This record gives sequence, structure tokens and C-alpha cells, in this order.
Amino acid sequence: MIELGKVFIRGAEGLVGGRMAERWRSRARELVAVDSSAAPDGLAGFALVVNAPELPYPPGREAAKRSLRGTIELIEAAKGAGVGHFIQVSAIGARKKARCALHRRLFEAEEALRTCGLPYTILRPSLVFGDGAPATARIIAMLRTHIPIFPMVGSGWRVSQPIHVDDLVSCAEAVVEKGPELAIREIGGPETMSQGELIDRVMAACGKRRVKLHFPVALCRLAAPALAVLGARAPFTWDSLALLAEDDATPENAAPKLLAGRPIRFSEWAPKAFGRTADR
Repeated sequence: MIELGKVFIRGAEGLVGGRMAERWRSRARELVAVDSSAAPDGLAGFALVVNAPELPYPPGREAAKRSLRGTIELIEAAKGAGVGHFIQVSAIGARKKARCALHRRLFEAEEALRTCGLPYTILRPSLVFGDGAPATARIIAMLRTHIPIFPMVGSGWRVSQPIHVDDLVSCAEAVVEKGPELAIREIGGPETMSQGELIDRVMAACGKRRVKLHFPVALCRLAAPALAVLGARAPFTWDSLALLAEDDATPENAAPKLLAGRPIRFSEWAPKAFGRTADR
């Protein structure tokens, strides 16, 4: 990767932003990494700004609004400072009429960037995995209990293309080298799998067996308002239920063109990662 100038990364507390900061620190002339909640301050002289906020899970409407406000503040600060390249890490599901409020807010953030006049590239990854990833941490937490069942909302057929965080960061590095493309690049891994298949692979990697108990989405919708008082501890929200209706895969995967090496497959990574952590 080319040597970097001054780099600003928002989302350092998250999986993606934290890994970017870790890998790019030695390559940048100066690197500032802040949490998603931090207000942008003093972006003058920065050549590259990356917005990779830690997305709330389970997703909620208020958290989605806060994420959008933070992104717009960062875009305005970057425009005022004349930043040379703004990279927005979004999600494959981002679109104007998405059922999930988080995806609608991510689309609004993309639109704000596309129309502000800044040189930009938007990355829309599928499910991101890696050590400490929220998507798999909840599965592991459930498998560490002595409950003989694994509760699931819906059929488990929501499809994703899991992408390892290191591969996503490598794609971002390739984008930095290319320069602003004024385009959206959807990023997925080499495997396509349903939510149920992903859970099966985690269970196999951990050496755990659980009977998957499926709860109807309609029934969970009735329970969602009462569970909202639990906040982040709620097993699901209105938005996470809406998310189940939106696949997380792409037919226009840019990863093969951006990655120089062989991508990390979830099915190969899981036994190494979960085999050593399941019983802790």
C-alpha cells in the first residue's frame, strides 16, 4: 500500500475502524482515530477521512438517527477542511425504501456524501466477521450457556456473504490507492450462506449441539414493544426483525477485483477462532 498522509478514522471502537487504525498507523504520517460518538474537530490538512461507525446491534431507530447525525457532522467538517478523499463504510442493505430504519439512515448518509461535493468512495460490506465481531459474539454467548436449544427468530434463511475484517480493510487500502472513485462498491466474502447455516458452522466449530427453535416473526413483533425497555439487552427490536426480510448478499461483489490475495473463508476461519474460545 502507498504511504499515507494525514488520516482521520471515526469508529475506532468498532471492529472495522479499530482494525483500520491498527494496520494503517505505521503507514500514515499522522493518524487520528476516534470513537463513533466523538465530534469531528480540526480536519484541516487531512488527506483521508474514513467513517466506519460501529453499527448498533440489535439495530434501533434512535441509534440509527444518532449514527446519521454523526456522519453528517463529519461530512460537513471534511468539506469545510477540503479533505481529499472521504471513505464511507456503509452496508449492503442501505437503500431508500429499506424496511430496516438503520439501512434507510445509512442510505441517507450516503446521499449526503454523494451530493456534498467531496471526493468520495462508499464501501458497502456484507456481514463482517473477525475476532470480537458482534455478529458472532452473540452466538458464542448463547452456546456458552447450558440451555439445550438455540432460539432463532424467523426461518433463518436470510442470506449473507461474510467478509473477514482484514479483507475488508485490504479492500479499503486498494480504494485508497485508486483514489476517489465517486462510486459505491459492494464488498462480500467468497461464501454465501444463510443465517441458519452460519449458526450451524459456529456450533460445529465449537463442538456444540443445540436444537434450533424458531420463533415466528409475527409473534416476535407483538413482543418487541415490551422488550424495548431492555435497551441494548433486548434479544430483538423492531429493526432487527425488519432486517430479517433483507438479504445481505450482492451480485456485484467488488472484492475479487480489489483483493490481491486469497480471501479468508468463514468456513475455514471459524474452527480456528471458535474452537479455542467456546468453553472460556
